[in-house]
Amino acid sequence: MHLAAAALGVPLALFTHRETGELHPRTPELVERVADRVEQGGIDAWFDLDARVLLGDEADAYEKVPDIMDVWVDSGVSHHCVTKLRPEVLNPADLYLEGSDQHRGWFHSSLLTSVAQKGTRRTGPCSRMASRLDEKGHKMSKSLGNTLSPQKLVSTLAPTCCACGSPRPTTPTRSPSRTRS
Repeated sequence: MHLAAAALGVPLALFTHRETGELHPRTPELVERVADRVEQGGIDAWFDLDARVLLGDEADAYEKVPDIMDVWVDSGVSHHCVTKLRPEVLNPADLYLEGSDQHRGWFHSSLLTSVAQKGTRRTGPCSRMASRLDEKGHKMSKSLGNTLSPQKLVSTLAPTCCACGSPRPTTPTRSPSRTRS
């Protein structure tokens, strides 16, 4: 597996002419064929693909582009992709919920790609999720290894309302929240 490329972004499944640098004239068709292969065999289907499989005798005149899509652009357009695939998801979204470590990441890239695509942001307010602390008062983090399983976390919070620690209401209520546009 090509971990470095897979971890940093989605490969650009393109072939360029070795002399002119021009994209292959059948690029849209080739991208679809590569997408079918990736859907069946995972991302390594692109990296392991011999260009001759798709290009035949033309393969010597073309090279596979080694570049990847920037990971923040990749994640930033997820709002667009989800709403295209799932019509029940509102576009623009009513709320964008982010962890504290992602304001500069996913939220920012979603905002930039939305403005680039549509000229406007695609969400309502952005709300930051709270962090859970461990028994030593440190923020729980996968990288620190001090997290609880979702099942354990839910079982410890089940009798109370996550927002205020009060007994869970029996009917839905709205509580004020701190949001940011």
